[in-house]
Order: sequence, then structure tokens, then C-alpha cells
Amino acid sequence: MQSKISPSDEYFMSCYYDIFRGTDVLTEGSLGGPSQKVPGFQICYNLRYFERHGRERQDPWSCRQSVIYQRYNFATTASSAWIVVQAPERLKTTLDDVGIHCLQNPLFFHIRILDAAVANNWEYIEYLSDQLLNLDKQAAFPRALHQFDIDISRSQEAHSIKKRLFHMKTLLNGTIRIISALSSLAKELLESEKITKSTHDIVIRHLGNISRDLEAHKSMTDELLDWSCIIQSMINSILDFRNQESLKENGVQLKVVAQANRDEAQASAKEARHVAEIARHTYADSRIMRIATVIALIYLPASLVMAFFSTVFVEIRRDSNDPDPSDTSTQKHRVFISNTIWIAFASIVALIFITVGIFIFWQKKTDSKGGNSTTGTPKPMV
Repeated sequence: MQSKISPSDEYFMSCYYDIFRGTDVLTEGSLGGPSQKVPGFQICYNLRYFERHGRERQDPWSCRQSVIYQRYNFATTASSAWIVVQAPERLKTTLDDVGIHCLQNPLFFHIRILDAAVANNWEYIEYLSDQLLNLDKQAAFPRALHQFDIDISRSQEAHSIKKRLFHMKTLLNGTIRIISALSSLAKELLESEKITKSTHDIVIRHLGNISRDLEAHKSMTDELLDWSCIIQSMINSILDFRNQESLKENGVQLKVVAQANRDEAQASAKEARHVAEIARHTYADSRIMRIATVIALIYLPASLVMAFFSTVFVEIRRDSNDPDPSDTSTQKHRVFISNTIWIAFASIVALIFITVGIFIFWQKKTDSKGGNSTTGTPKPMV
């Protein structure tokens, strides 16, 4: 017998059997009975199938596993020893007449187990089909691109359904292999005359019916797989078109932003030209002002002298010591400065000191007000 050695091999399904004839017999004591040699056969396989788990979850289905072992001897008692681990739920309701049929047909119980295991296949396939139909309605119904209520989660949902369909197909293939092994066992038992022709025909007929159902389930699963690929491709196409539309809109917006930046750059360049023009005019005006200032500085001493001599403190008179005042050709003049000119200079000095004092007082007062406003204003709390 073979064994499953990898705990991660969740799709493992197989069937093994041995037939013991003549001196090649089965030891009865291997299951705790008396140690004696009897002819017979033994078969072991594991089944995987889907059942409703009955819990409050979004997916109401769970993948179950059952392990079946039978040891049958061909003695006159025609007894069987069974080990069934986690039998299907439907099998528990059909155990009343199993004992009578098993005495007549040693493979009858396997047919009941297979019937119970595959009973939910159609319902599970319909459940997956309904989920695909909902996705198809969302993706295939004609409407405008922006009206599709589809995102990447719909593509992920289609991918999840596709994975479950592949899982279903793997389980169907494994169950078909188990049926093939049971058919081979029935054929060998018929050839060794351990079962009758009618018993063999009944077994083959039932196994054939189950096998054809499984082939139909497999065909339907293949169709749903193709359908899921089409739906996922359509969803991805919608997402691609939407992304292209978004890229187009982003491109238009970027073009608008770029145009606005160009306009702003042109306005800035125009403003810079205006500033440069103003700077040139300012430079020309300042040059004119410098020339005017130089001219004013040149004429300032002359103006100061003329203003000084035009005051009442300065007077030009004829010299009183001139011997011949009537002779105009030899007349002499002198500059007379008034004795009260010091009043003007004193007034000027006084006004200068008064002006400087007022300026210093005003400056200190302004500085003291600025310092008080700076120290007295509370800082904002962060």
C-alpha cells in the first residue's frame, strides 16, 4: 500500500488494492483477529468532495476528505472489515440495508460511498456558475465606460472562482481514477471466480453510471473554466481601457498645466523686460541727476558768495580817504561788514543744535516704542 507523506499535498487522491490467491493469502490477525491465513483482497483509497459546512460564512462550501479501507476474505463466512474515516453526510442516512447487500456483493458499499461523495457536485457547480453569472452581468452588459462598477477586486474574484474550478476538476479526475481502480478490481474478482457474473455486471453498471456523471461534471467544469477566462479577460480589458482613459485625462490636464506654466513664464519674462526697461530709465535718470548735482555743486559756492554779499551785513562803499572823490577813474571802494553779523552766525549755530537735538530725541523715542512692542507682544503658542 502507498501513503501520503507530504502534508501540503492537498490534492492527493489515489486508490490501491491487493488480491490474495492460493498460498498468497491475507493475515487475519493484522486487525486484531486470530492469526490465520485466509484468501481475500484489500482496498484503500481517499475521496475528496464538497459539502455545505453550515457555518455563517460567505462561501457555504468546504472540501471534505474521506479515507476508506476494506479487507474482505473469501472464506465461507464472506466477512468484511471496514475502516471509514469521516464518511460523507449522505452516506450516514443510507446505512440500513448496506449489510445485506455487502454479503451478496463485496463492492456494494463502495458504490454507496461514491454516490454519497458525488451527490453535491451539481449543486456546487451551480453555485460557481451563479457567481460567474453575477460577474458576467457586471462586465458584459453594454454601457458607457465610466458606468462600469468594476475594479481590480472583480478580476481577483474571477481568479478565485477559476482556482476553485481547477480544484473541482482535479477532484473529479481523482474520483474517476478511483472508479477505474474499482472496475479493475471487479474484473479481476470475476476472472478469479470470486464473484458471480451478475454481481460483476451490477458493479460495472453502477460504476459506469457514476463515471458518466463525473464526466458530465468535468465537461461542465471545463465550460465554466473557459467562461471564467473570458470574463476575467473582459474585466481586464475594461480596467485597461479605464486606465487608458485616465492616462488620457491626465495627459490633457498636464497639457493645461504646462500651457499655464508657459503663459506664466511668458508673463514673468515680460515683467522682467519691463523691470529691465525701468532699470535702464532709472539709470539714465540717476545719471542726469548726478550731472545736475555736479552742476549744482559747481554753482553752489558762487550762489553762497552772491547771497552773502547781498545781505544787509555786507556793504560796498567808496573809500572815505580818497583825495579826489570827483575823479571816477581813480575811485576806490571797500567792503564793509556789519558788526552785528555774529547774530546771524549765532542763530545758525543755535538752529543747528536745536535741529540735532530734536532729531536725537525723536530717534530715541521711536526706538523705545519699537522695543516695547517687540518685548510686550506674546508669542503665538504652537
